[in-house]
Amino acid sequence: MPCRQSHTIFLREALARRARCADEVRSQLSIRLLSVCGYDPVGDMITADGVQGSALTKFVDRFFADPNVAYLDARNAQPGCFAERIDRRV
Repeated sequence: MPCRQSHTIFLREALARRARCADEVRSQLSIRLLSVCGYDPVGDMITADGVQGSALTKFVDRFFADPNVAYLDARNAQPGCFAERIDRRV
């Protein structure tokens, strides 16, 4: 069953482009405790766990070993704010 949440959404009026990183963990994620959820292609959550950001790379590899996981959402665990979407390499 999908996880429902209601929370504040912050928008940036002058955002020129989205940050894109490939095969790296952004420094601001590496210092945080994260809650990571794995979703199937239709958006249903199929797995979740907590991880220290410094171990995120190994954690992502472990989740993507499951062929049913299409993408991951990482949140800052303590305030619960969305941090990043992590897509499977194509």
